[in-house]
Amino acid sequence: MLKRILTSAVGLVIFFAVLASSSTVFAAAILLVTACMLYELYKAMDAHPALFVLGFLSCALYTYGIFSTKFLPAAVTAMVLYLIATVALFHKVHFRDIYASAFITLFISAFMIMISMIRIQFGAEFVLLVFICAWMTDSGAYFAGRFFGRHKLAPNLSPKKTIEGSIGGSMICVVSCVVYLLILHQFMGYQVQVNSYLQIALVGLLASVFGQLGDLIASAIKRDCGVKDFGSILPGHGGVLDRFDSVVFIAPFIYYILFRMNIL
Repeated sequence: MLKRILTSAVGLVIFFAVLASSSTVFAAAILLVTACMLYELYKAMDAHPALFVLGFLSCALYTYGIFSTKFLPAAVTAMVLYLIATVALFHKVHFRDIYASAFITLFISAFMIMISMIRIQFGAEFVLLVFICAWMTDSGAYFAGRFFGRHKLAPNLSPKKTIEGSIGGSMICVVSCVVYLLILHQFMGYQVQVNSYLQIALVGLLASVFGQLGDLIASAIKRDCGVKDFGSILPGHGGVLDRFDSVVFIAPFIYYILFRMNIL
């Protein structure tokens, strides 16, 4: 527990330092985190070394494509590289592994880049909202499950998760989002109406659901790969992906809410 607390404390300091930095530094940090996540996934999959190289190259292409508004050409280029790999790695790597790597690289890269897009288009305060949803859901689920957990949520994937914990995590996330909007209103001058609090509560609820789905998906991948954690770089927490599995799914949802629905 002490290792977990110390790692969290150091991580928070680094997180807020990066959040307060320039958009370029922030985007570079997100790209580095994404690369670490992909490395952990490829390692868990026991992927061929060529897939590591291809994955990092594809991640760079997706990043370039989104920031240059040329995502489609970049994505097509990456897909063509994977198709070529089917021939080049014939009898060395099964085509299912190649295409699994292609899909994983696409969704991890594209979803994580949404964090940088939120930072550029809407500001650091809304990046913080993404992490508040993830952190509060995790913390709420942990404590609610510990004290009230009776019914298993998905015993085959994550034996310790309970339905009560899931509900508790969502409730804490909703309350935290409402409080955060109140702070934005009081200290940062955001103009909000009564229905804004109802809207942010709904956003918190749905973000919590997406975050928990991401957590379960990561658990399914770990079970299938036969690993307990994706890595050990974060003492007491596991790997980078173990800490970002819920963030990966919350980020695109928050971006969509901010960009398309304009309710915040």
